[in-house]
Amino acid sequence: AVMNYLEENEIPEFYDLSIVDGLGISRFNEVTAASISNLLEKIYLNVDKYEFFKNSLSIAGIDGTLDRRFRRSKLRNNFFGKTGTLNGVTSLSGYLETKSGKEIIVSFLMQFKEKGAGYHKDIQDKILEYLWENY
Repeated sequence: AVMNYLEENEIPEFYDLSIVDGLGISRFNEVTAASISNLLEKIYLNVDKYEFFKNSLSIAGIDGTLDRRFRRSKLRNNFFGKTGTLNGVTSLSGYLETKSGKEIIVSFLMQFKEKGAGYHKDIQDKILEYLWENY
């Protein structure tokens, strides 16, 4: 179903990639931040699907996997996204509503051997805060 959607919506970055598990929890999935960003853009540009999809995402500081992560942040209620974490991997992708009212699509896929997921999530958070403040 995932591959059919990607093909129907002409998202070419996915053609050479591997999606083994549509939930994203497999180490055998092979996607890029660019391919995820392009998928998010296609959904954003589809008026019929965007609001429904956005409402299915976690809201920064409010619910889901982003509930505690942004509770005391400028990003609270301004980022709608999906997280992913495996040993040595952390990801965050979604839609950021900036201080000036712009919407930005972001996608971080970080693989690491040292310093742990918390360290890398902190980097993601700082980048999001910078984007929120400056765009």
